[in-house]
Amino acid sequence: RCLSDWSSDVCSSDLQDVRGGLAEMSTSAASDRVKLLSILCVFAAVLAFLYGRHEVFGDEAQAWLIARDSRNILEMLAHLRYEGHPALWYLLLYIPAHLGASFLWTRILNYVFSVALARLILTERRLVLFLRVLAVFGIYMTFHMGLMARNYTLSALLLVGAARCLRSDRPRHWLAMALLFLAI
Repeated sequence: RCLSDWSSDVCSSDLQDVRGGLAEMSTSAASDRVKLLSILCVFAAVLAFLYGRHEVFGDEAQAWLIARDSRNILEMLAHLRYEGHPALWYLLLYIPAHLGASFLWTRILNYVFSVALARLILTERRLVLFLRVLAVFGIYMTFHMGLMARNYTLSALLLVGAARCLRSDRPRHWLAMALLFLAI
């Protein structure tokens, strides 16, 4: 039977179909979130497993040593003129290095940045899920950025974050510009 408040071509059965479709969409969205969260947890577990078997390379230790052995931030920034990496990575390492923390902090920071980057990639709906999973579990994301504690992951996280800010439904230009500034 048709509803009097609506036009004559919208009937209660049509409304039931719309309500059912909305319920399916919310169930589908919830199952997608669970699927993405489980993929992210698998990535985090694989990365944690690999960290236990990864030997530290010299250039990974060099960033820590520069941060640790610099007497102050200005001296550390002076040393960076010979380095090809953005200063933000060294600044993030400077704090735990001068609080007496161990080299393990480079891995902890890199691990957090890697999982955050994987989350940004996995939740990008413009790409099909298969490509997002391939990107996250590929050699570059898992080994070069995820396992090796260098500044690459931080830079990629900031760049992908800036791209997501610019490509969103409501672009946030100032936030994207701030992220791009931090990435260099």
